[in-house]
Amino acid sequence: MAALAASHLRTRVEAHTDTVRHIAWSPDGRRLATASRDGSARILDARSGSPVRR
Repeated sequence: MAALAASHLRTRVEAHTDTVRHIAWSPDGRRLATASRDGSARILDARSGSPVRR
């Protein structure tokens, strides 16, 4: 169980101004796509949480 917990990255993402409703990972795990109730979608770097594209 500890190995599973250690294998996951934990990053706080503050790219939206409202609740994130949907999340999808890229096949290689390097990007994260999010869609929010604020009407926006973001593509983020999965490790840092930094926006790549809005």
